[in-house]
Amino acid sequence: MKSEYKSCVLPQYKFKNTESNRIENIWLEIITENKKKHILGSIYRHPNQNISDFTKFLNNTLARLSNQKLLVILI
Repeated sequence: MKSEYKSCVLPQYKFKNTESNRIENIWLEIITENKKKHILGSIYRHPNQNISDFTKFLNNTLARLSNQKLLVILI
């Protein structure tokens, strides 16, 4: 049996990447064949990035995503 998934990028959750805020990330919505929606976020914090700035961006995004039933974050 073949499973089918649809996906789309969610740019509204992307952390802005600047010279002082070096974070690479992508957020996807995965929709299964039974119409369940899942959000997948992948985040890379550069070693020289300020941890408190990173934590602030992450907390703000998590607050916006708090109503999601299934959320997977890879850091």
